[in-house]
Amino acid sequence: MRGARAALVLFCLSAFLPGCATRGSINRTRADIATLGRQLEELRTAQERLALEVGRMATDVRLSLAQLTSLGPEVAQSTVAVERLRARVDATEATVTRLQSAVERAEPEPPRPATPAPPPTAPPAAAPASLPAPDSDRTPPGEPAPHVDPVARTYAAALEQYQKREYGQAVLDFLDFIAKYPKHPLANNAQYWIGEAYYVQRDYRQAALEFRRVLDSDPRGTKVPDALLKEGLCSLNLRQPGRAFELWRRILREYPDSEAARKAGSFLSARGVSSPR
Repeated sequence: MRGARAALVLFCLSAFLPGCATRGSINRTRADIATLGRQLEELRTAQERLALEVGRMATDVRLSLAQLTSLGPEVAQSTVAVERLRARVDATEATVTRLQSAVERAEPEPPRPATPAPPPTAPPAAAPASLPAPDSDRTPPGEPAPHVDPVARTYAAALEQYQKREYGQAVLDFLDFIAKYPKHPLANNAQYWIGEAYYVQRDYRQAALEFRRVLDSDPRGTKVPDALLKEGLCSLNLRQPGRAFELWRRILREYPDSEAARKAGSFLSARGVSSPR
């Protein structure tokens, strides 16, 4: 009897315990699912906040790009103005240096002893004065005579400074001429002579920039072929032969009847480079 009761108790325990274990596992699973649900909800909330932040950042980027686009022309104009100011400063410094050297070389004359004034005499009859003939040899070919009009006289005065090898002063005068008369036909010529002033001083990099401005200021100007020719020479001195050959070929294509085209062809032939067909 006792053995039967013990067997019955063992049977009941064996039937009850697996049920308890199964209910515990279900409860833990439900708790885990609830935890995962909360975490998923938090992730969704974080994703929405991130999407809003990305949208705001994209809007800021578009606004910044629009502002940069609108500022582009102003930045370009400011860059050109700064370069011109730098050129004027360099020219002024060169002029001041030359003047200082001239002053240092000059020696003051010794004071002369005072001499009694001679008795007044009747002055001799003066011969009729004659005006000096215009010095036409000082004006390069293709340049206007200095007495045509006030604007041309201003231009001729600047060109005279260049011919006197006062290159710094010539650059300043030509820059002033361009600032005063930017639409005048001679403004293109003035820009060309600015490039020449730097070229003869072997500042080939600045000279190339100034020759390039001849084309930028007036693509149909009479000095454009000469400016392209000289820009090519600047490139050659800056060890950029490919650039030089490209510019000279352009002259032959676009200005075949110009004197610059004849020189460009000679330069290419001397270096064994074929001319454009």
